[in-house]
Amino acid sequence: MVPRKNAPCIVKCSVDGRWYRGQITDICGAELEVHYVDVGNTQRVPRNYVKPIQQKLTQLFPLAHLCYLHGVSIVAWTPDEKTYFENLTKDKRLTATFSKAKCKFQSGHLNYPIILVDHRSDGVRIVINELLKDFRDKLVIPQLIFSFPLLNCISFQ
Repeated sequence: MVPRKNAPCIVKCSVDGRWYRGQITDICGAELEVHYVDVGNTQRVPRNYVKPIQQKLTQLFPLAHLCYLHGVSIVAWTPDEKTYFENLTKDKRLTATFSKAKCKFQSGHLNYPIILVDHRSDGVRIVINELLKDFRDKLVIPQLIFSFPLLNCISFQ
C-alpha cells in the first residue's frame, strides 16, 4: 500500500493489537499518523500497521464524532477549571443532545454542538453547559469524542 494523506485504511492499534477502520492524517517518515474513525483518537503507528481497506467498509458512516459543548467558549483553561469540569462529569449518567447550532470546522474535522446533561438519581436534570457558562470567556472544553454505539441516549434538538 502506498500511503497518501486522507486515504481510508485499516490500522492495527499499538495498544490492543486489534484492527480498526482509520484514515491517514499525516505521513511522518517511517510512521503514519492515523485517525481511528470509529473510536475517535489519533495515533502514530509503523507503516506496516496500516493496510488497504475493503471498499464495502468505506461505505459505513464513522461511529465517532468530535463534539463541543454548545454555548461554552473554547480558549485556555487552568488546572482548577479542568478539575471542575471533570467533577461535573466523572462517573455520572450523562446524555448528549445535538444542538441546532452550526457545526464548527476545526483541524480538518467537523465538531458537532451538543448539550450535555447529568441525570441524577433523584430525577433532577443538570445541564452541564449552563454550569460552565460562568466560565465562558476563559474555560477550554476538551474536544469530546462520542462513539455512538456506547451512548444510551442520543437525541436531536
